[in-house]
Amino acid sequence: MVNATQAGTAKADAAGNAIVTTNSLDREMEGNVWLDTCDDVHRVILVRPGAPLIPAGGCRRTQIAGLYLLQRITSIVIDSSNTGSLLIRQGRAYDAWLVDARPQVAKAGEGKETQTAGASEPLPPVAALTAFGVAGLGTTMHFEEQSCGTLDCTRTSPIQYGAGVGYWFNDFFGVEGRYGYLGKLTVAAKETGYEFSTTREGSFVALAGRAGLRKGRFRPFGRAGLSLDRATVTTTQTVGESTQIIQMRARGWAPVYGGGLEIWLKPRLGLYFDGQYVGLKGKDEHDSGIEVDDKLLTAQAGVTIRLK
Repeated sequence: MVNATQAGTAKADAAGNAIVTTNSLDREMEGNVWLDTCDDVHRVILVRPGAPLIPAGGCRRTQIAGLYLLQRITSIVIDSSNTGSLLIRQGRAYDAWLVDARPQVAKAGEGKETQTAGASEPLPPVAALTAFGVAGLGTTMHFEEQSCGTLDCTRTSPIQYGAGVGYWFNDFFGVEGRYGYLGKLTVAAKETGYEFSTTREGSFVALAGRAGLRKGRFRPFGRAGLSLDRATVTTTQTVGESTQIIQMRARGWAPVYGGGLEIWLKPRLGLYFDGQYVGLKGKDEHDSGIEVDDKLLTAQAGVTIRLK
């Protein structure tokens, strides 16, 4: 039964397995699972939380603890001799689930739920729209040497952060768009009668393709694409009593690539880690002829949520 609609019936085979295949789910749903045990009939009921149940009709009704993400590709295996058990997978059920009389299952007893890797909370779907937010650190490859030359500079590296959305078409390929704020990176030097500081504040927007592989709750992936970078570089020089401020704004396109990892803790919540290379290239918006050409390496961590 799916909500109050009969989804299909089947007779048990010689091994005691009754397999019901249904297309009653037009789209994914989060639902509770109930098992009715009658004299010679077992009824599995999938129902949205809070929705009314059909009458038990004299059967013994048991709820299997948990809230599950159900799709057309979802497989559910229930051992009727242990009504606190359920095995679930987004895909075809493993053959071993149908022959092992006592597999490692998630047991719900006395109001407590014990989970194992074989029967944990449902995973996110194969295709999913996600959003993520991250924060971390980054280092430029040439900013210090370009700004300081032979001077001995001090450096202040800011916290960087960003956010974006991604879409997985299947287990292997997806796309993403993101915004990243690079903070204010400052180098400074001071000598007798002279001091200077250069600050670069920048950000970028990027569009990239993803290629990965999902293994249980883990999905490592690589990404590559293009970014539109924008930076404001401000240099302050003081010689004696005279101070001069020079500012340049630049923007341009550059490659971006890297890798990441999603770890799904819940059907809609996970951890997100990535490292990336961002090319920082651009020309002065005021046509001064000055160009920015650098590279940025970042390492960031955050959270990801499934939107759909």
